[in-house]
Amino acid sequence: MRERSDSTPEGGGAPAVNGAWVSIFVGDDHPLIRLKQALDWATITEGMVTQWRRAGKNVDGGPGLPWPVALYVPLLVLMWLKSYHARQMEEYLRESVVARRFLALPDAELKPLRDHSNIARAEAALGAEGKAAVNALVIKTAQQLQFTDGQTLSADTTVQEPAIGYPNEPGILKGLAERSARALRKRKARGVKAAKAGIEQARRIYRSVKEPHLFAKTKEEKTKLLAAIVAQSEARRALTQEVIQHVSERCGRVTQRAAATWNRRVEVSSTLIPQIKPWLKTGRVATEKSIHTGITAARAITKGTGKVKLGMKWLLNRLPGGDLFGRRLGARADENQMPEEALKA
Repeated sequence: MRERSDSTPEGGGAPAVNGAWVSIFVGDDHPLIRLKQALDWATITEGMVTQWRRAGKNVDGGPGLPWPVALYVPLLVLMWLKSYHARQMEEYLRESVVARRFLALPDAELKPLRDHSNIARAEAALGAEGKAAVNALVIKTAQQLQFTDGQTLSADTTVQEPAIGYPNEPGILKGLAERSARALRKRKARGVKAAKAGIEQARRIYRSVKEPHLFAKTKEEKTKLLAAIVAQSEARRALTQEVIQHVSERCGRVTQRAAATWNRRVEVSSTLIPQIKPWLKTGRVATEKSIHTGITAARAITKGTGKVKLGMKWLLNRLPGGDLFGRRLGARADENQMPEEALKA
């Protein structure tokens, strides 16, 4: 089975379908363009790069693919200004000429744009600290341009659950296998036998992940097939741990970063698989069930028998002129405390 690409397709000249290029003028007086021109991009970039460096991203020109700082810095700022999640932002970038100008992407240039999963990882790597620092700079500049007066705050104190597609357990395990296999390929090139075995194990998971939906006709058959995928995932985790043991302090930075990625995947699988096993037996969703292997803060929130909400809790604040900032909350945040929390923001 072919692996899904991390990017939208590359442009290779003229589009493959019939159509025509359309040029749309975006004036310098557009609010987003005025804000872009006024922002202190050097400070914003420095703050983001610091957080990405802590997260192990290749921002310093080390071996391997460089982290696209020049793309992600304005992209994330624009996404927060629009109050979009990663999937909405991917679509907005494809369709909006204002977004293209904000990111300095010419309308007629078929430059590939990173997809929603990469956008989400870039945001997650910043952490709450990095995002808060950037938001503070944006709000200050917006006040100077009189987009907002900063005197009136409107806060949505009802905990929000952002739209996250319903995660089936085989799909989550496939995502975990994909992320581990990408890092294992680097060790396969070094001749580590366990890495090759781990990649083959991941491929078996790829092939079997759709079987519960395509071939199982009864609940018992689906449960049996999912149990087999869980067993394969446990075997893959054991192989990954074996590969980690081959990484010493003398290995290069690329290998050390890959080992850190493997350790995170082992930690995720060590939490996820014990949550799936009881569900196979009882049909009940575990408390704070993991639902995304890339965004580990996303949790399932049980609301009683048969009722589950999916996502992450947010407190959204609005200053006159538009949504400018928000904050992720704990999984069991008390809504009675939200008014006070809104003022702290």
